[in-house]
Amino acid sequence: MYDVHIRQASKMGARPRLGVFETANKGIGIIFATPKVSEIHRNFTLQALRRLGLGKNTMEDRIQQESTCLIEAIQSKSGKPFNPGRLFLYAAFNISCLNTMGERYPYDDKILEQMGSGLVDGLRENGLHIFLISMCKYLKYFVPFKTARKRYVHDFNDLLKFFTEKVTEHENTYDENEMRDYIDIFMEEMKKKNHDPTFHNRQLLVALHNLMDAGSQTLSCTLSWCMIALLKYPKYYKIIRDEVDSVVGCDRKVSLSDRKNMPQTLAFYHELMRRCTLVKNSLTQTLEDGVVVNGYRLPKNTPIQSVTWAVHNDPKCFPDPDKFYPERFINPEDGSFQKSKYWIPFSIGKRNCLGDQLAQMELFILLVTLIQNFDISVKDGTMIPSLDDGIEGIVFSPSPLDLIMTDRE
Repeated sequence: MYDVHIRQASKMGARPRLGVFETANKGIGIIFATPKVSEIHRNFTLQALRRLGLGKNTMEDRIQQESTCLIEAIQSKSGKPFNPGRLFLYAAFNISCLNTMGERYPYDDKILEQMGSGLVDGLRENGLHIFLISMCKYLKYFVPFKTARKRYVHDFNDLLKFFTEKVTEHENTYDENEMRDYIDIFMEEMKKKNHDPTFHNRQLLVALHNLMDAGSQTLSCTLSWCMIALLKYPKYYKIIRDEVDSVVGCDRKVSLSDRKNMPQTLAFYHELMRRCTLVKNSLTQTLEDGVVVNGYRLPKNTPIQSVTWAVHNDPKCFPDPDKFYPERFINPEDGSFQKSKYWIPFSIGKRNCLGDQLAQMELFILLVTLIQNFDISVKDGTMIPSLDDGIEGIVFSPSPLDLIMTDRE
């Protein structure tokens, strides 16, 4: 995998025609874009995120703002059992909405419900069917694959209608001296006299869909898996809670600068993301030019699918991989956090997740905030699922679990 995606990265980057995804995205956007469009718009999007504060206090403030709203939403449950998965999802949506459209929505707003239905529910219910259609194109003509494909395209186009309304609002309020969000920065580029022809309205709409889709479900699922792991392994729950209390305390908000002093927390969620690999098979790429791997020549247009799960569960990379063991990410000499080169939950190579830095910022702040503010438990007699007991699909989702989250004294 490393030989192909890193050493010979210049020969990678194309996407095959992946069935329903090709039907909806049509080779533009970011995730399923052609190599030319991808190269231009991945770089543009990274620059846009930096302008919006990625890696700076501005982005941290947005995440902290949403974490405060999440705390209030959980407190409204008054200590009664509930499944927090939807609240985690809506928190992720709102952070993306702030970056892309400059606004957030109350958790009971129908817009968040529409996004949840259009971006998540359909793929959770039909994820395996969608995946198989992309592998075997003739399946789209048969039930239930035909139904799954129809719903995906319907949900995709329905959300594009919503994004069209937001773009129109931005056109009416655009100010060249104030870049509020991704839409404004994209419109700024379109208004340049000699802008690249790939900057057009349809590209903006599909890019918005891709950006909202990419981080929302994975972040919410990771947080839910973290809750399960904290309950399943109370030893680590105590270790992390003690670290949070020692470094952050209860009188201030967690900051990204705290990460350097919180190796146990970093090790915990790195191990969680290894053990519960959300996207087990990276999206297929095809070769733009021939490559040689272990003496074998793979010709141009050969499809390559990297199995991230296999790397995360290879004993050569992670000894005793079935064991949940955060200590594998701790340096035994000084107790500092140490990252493994084999840890690749955001894929690898030219088409890896461009939002990995933002996703890790969000996960750190939200996870620490939850541990800082709440005691997490379940009703007596509740069976805590194992880290293998999830729902297979495009994303490996945790089984529903009702939590009791009460204010810490």
